[in-house]
Amino acid sequence: MAVLDLFARKFSARRLFAMGVVLFVAGLGIAYSRHVSAGGAKLEPAGKGEASDTRLPAFDIVDQHAPAVSALNGKAMLIVDSGSGVDVRSISTSLPAFKVFGISNDQTELLYSPLINGRPSGQLLLEDLSTHNNVRVTERLVLSAAMSPSDPSMIAYTFAGDGGFGLGIADLRNSTDRVMAEGDVFSEFIRWGSDGAIHYFATTAAEPRVVLNSPSDGTFTGRFGWANEDGQIDLVRAAATERELVLTPRSITPNGEISDESSLNKAPGFPRLKGDRRAPVDLQTGEQTDSDVTPGIRAFKVYSPDGIHRLSGEDLVGFDDLTLENTASGSSRDLGKAVLSGVFDSGLIVKEFLPEGTVTKYVGWSGKVTTLGLTQVNYRLPLANSTMIQGGGNYPPPGACNLTAHYDTMGYAYDFQRTTVGAHALAVADGLVVFTHSTMACNFIQPSCPDYSPTGCPGFYLGNQVIIQHADGTYSAFSHLQTDSIQVEVGTSACQGLYVARQGHTGSVSGSFNSCGDHLHVQRQVSPDPSGQSIPITFSDVASHPLSCGTGYNTTSTEIVHSISTNSASFGIPGGSGNVNVTSNGCSWNAVSNDPWITVTSPAGGSGSGNSVVTFSVSDNSASGPRVGTMVIGGHLFTVSQAGGGVTNLAPTVNAGADQTVNISTGASLAGVVSDDGLPSPPAAVTTTWSKVSGIGNVTFANANSASTTANFSLAGIYVLRLTANDGALSSSDDIKVIVGVSGAGGMLNGNQTTPSTSVDLSSEGTTDWAHWGLTDSTSFDHKSGIVPQISDLSRIGSISTIRSSSNGAPTVYYSWNGGTPTSAASSTTSCVYTYGQDNGFELTLPADTLQRTVRLYVGVWRVRGRLEAELSDGSASPMVDNSLSTVYPGGSINGVYTITYSAASAGQALHLRWYIESTTYPVGNINVQAVTLSGGVAPPMNQPPVVSAGSDQSIALPASANLSGTATDDGLPNP
Repeated sequence: MAVLDLFARKFSARRLFAMGVVLFVAGLGIAYSRHVSAGGAKLEPAGKGEASDTRLPAFDIVDQHAPAVSALNGKAMLIVDSGSGVDVRSISTSLPAFKVFGISNDQTELLYSPLINGRPSGQLLLEDLSTHNNVRVTERLVLSAAMSPSDPSMIAYTFAGDGGFGLGIADLRNSTDRVMAEGDVFSEFIRWGSDGAIHYFATTAAEPRVVLNSPSDGTFTGRFGWANEDGQIDLVRAAATERELVLTPRSITPNGEISDESSLNKAPGFPRLKGDRRAPVDLQTGEQTDSDVTPGIRAFKVYSPDGIHRLSGEDLVGFDDLTLENTASGSSRDLGKAVLSGVFDSGLIVKEFLPEGTVTKYVGWSGKVTTLGLTQVNYRLPLANSTMIQGGGNYPPPGACNLTAHYDTMGYAYDFQRTTVGAHALAVADGLVVFTHSTMACNFIQPSCPDYSPTGCPGFYLGNQVIIQHADGTYSAFSHLQTDSIQVEVGTSACQGLYVARQGHTGSVSGSFNSCGDHLHVQRQVSPDPSGQSIPITFSDVASHPLSCGTGYNTTSTEIVHSISTNSASFGIPGGSGNVNVTSNGCSWNAVSNDPWITVTSPAGGSGSGNSVVTFSVSDNSASGPRVGTMVIGGHLFTVSQAGGGVTNLAPTVNAGADQTVNISTGASLAGVVSDDGLPSPPAAVTTTWSKVSGIGNVTFANANSASTTANFSLAGIYVLRLTANDGALSSSDDIKVIVGVSGAGGMLNGNQTTPSTSVDLSSEGTTDWAHWGLTDSTSFDHKSGIVPQISDLSRIGSISTIRSSSNGAPTVYYSWNGGTPTSAASSTTSCVYTYGQDNGFELTLPADTLQRTVRLYVGVWRVRGRLEAELSDGSASPMVDNSLSTVYPGGSINGVYTITYSAASAGQALHLRWYIESTTYPVGNINVQAVTLSGGVAPPMNQPPVVSAGSDQSIALPASANLSGTATDDGLPNP
């Protein structure tokens, strides 16, 4: 059915919901009547639920903004919650339903992802429920989706791709499908807001600081690890609440406008992170104890549409306690440990993970719990003849054994080791491959390992990985895999026992076997992220759970291998056809094209089994230049190269030149270089333009349209200039930084960086003003009370959220103060705030005039080079630039204090300080800001309220009038 035909019918008069029979869940074959804990609630068979003590207003299900839908064991369902009871209604679909993402307001179209051969497919379908005709919304591998409530032809979705997890929007009216974010998207939550924007979470994965006790020791003792700092092996603290996946709320409009933080009031059903603590574990080293917990970093709350009911949880992506509250009455209900799976106008979908399987429940906002059913997946061990060498800290004994790193996020992980180099890792259950990383080539922490790299290498601390989605909606993850050993690609349909990769030692691995500690890290988890939250796993081929360290285990899976006869083919301009032989000893496999000009012609539907042949066709390429495309056949990447009859236009290449330091009297000589391929023709020419990106003064270019020219500056300062080239169709640009100095302009700006004292009394040192950041959370800003603040709060440079740390580096600096606000006094705090990622940092301003002032900025770095830039707003002195504070991997963190003396040439000026990461040697290397003190100058008096007297009380006899004689005095502030 054509997309436009489907939607033409949808927007006609509402028609009756075309369901043959309304079934109870028992009739669906998914009733599950065991008594399972849900805050003490008895699980009920599907059907009419009992009346709740606290009732929601009745909902008209046709008019609901977000009707509750779900899927279980291949069956789609609509949950009708009238407030007085709950009906669970079957929805007939053309294919078994894996996940249901939404239903249209008139309940004629269903948005869902199907199961194929009992496995997740990654397909996203919009199905007409009366005809069962469906449209595939996108060719991408979809993990979650949402239908716009104002325009159901607009569908947002998250997807798995080569770059990780991204965000896309399909417009079915216009047959367009656009990628809005290539990666770093949390795939499990997405929602349209009333503002027409899509609300989602951006992700950043952080590094743990927990490894083995010594680089050559294969034993596991305690919760401490080693870190090689300055040639010494030192113990470092293992974080007590290590939650590695950082979530940052974002919103994006269909035209691509991104807001760094989601407008939460525009999306009431979107989870809100409590206290905005979107932070990973403390990454700063320093004196900490196991009692120093970083609380609530992914704690969340989500509200009902009326704002009365609220679900709260300790970890949005973890298996943790959930509580439902009535904010009007103050009552609450404990729902037990569960994962939030869906939010609707009438209630929520949550999942519990039990030894016998995954339980899906509907929770009405009133607190009524209805069990929808149980999904069971048969998990088997991933290795033959292996030993379990590390358990998970969240398991009861004997599973919590030999612990060094398996806490919190990895609390339900197991490490298996087979003393055979390159032992084959087998899929633990049927599923769909949604993530792979195979190119990491080093070990981070084992000096005896031949692959050890003291400076690290591109990749993640869990090394090479494969992550597979299963029919219960959870994922299995294999980590530390051998370099280039992965046998599957994203989109591979995996059967239990499929050979997916080899045991290895990439990332943070230590131990004696193979001089590297080769092993297989295995965990079942809630989300597909490389650092996803683990949940319990039960293997059907093991008699007793949890598993025990030192015990041998052997999988009962039969190893299944798919192989292909060749992995590439070349074609001429006209295209043609080709074939690939597939050899397989069992299970089905698939052949999928990743490019529209390559078409799989057989087997039918792209799915085959056993030994067979895949045939494909390649279309003509007369109009464009050479191209390369890919297919995935039996889990293996197959590359197709094709010559071109035309030439593809490429964007110009631009080099603006090296950064410069110049004097204002001479200006800057710019020598940019631009090259182009001469396309398109016409115009067969490229235009160049110089422009100012930032800087306190004006910039005059001798010829702004010449790549080689001169630039003059009105004020001394730090400028960023951009050279842009445009060939008529495509453009590109490059920036340079120019530091412009001056002499004899009446100002002064001098400073240096030294090691700070270990104890700083901010009140004594900051006689004019002082400030401290991070006392209680990432937004804490304490400063001197009783004055007009002289030191601004920090502003963020870059998109990474500000994060609090309870320690500040080495040597540890202890800060104390009195006379502060909002915290009046503090003693010996070591807290600070930090951020990570190249070019990210902080900036702040201080007052400047002709009076001399001294500012001391207390900062720190961890495995990065920091850069401080200071400049006066009137350009009356040369800027100060320093990048002397740095440590490199595997070094630790160090603190420094910048002491800067300055004055301006006139009143009413400002000193601007920028502190950011110039370069990094570690994925999450970071900089911190601890405190600032200011002395000298004159702090202006604080504005006081006027003093008013209305005069003495009077008594009069009517109709006489009263003579009023009031007075008022003021301090003249503010002025103006």
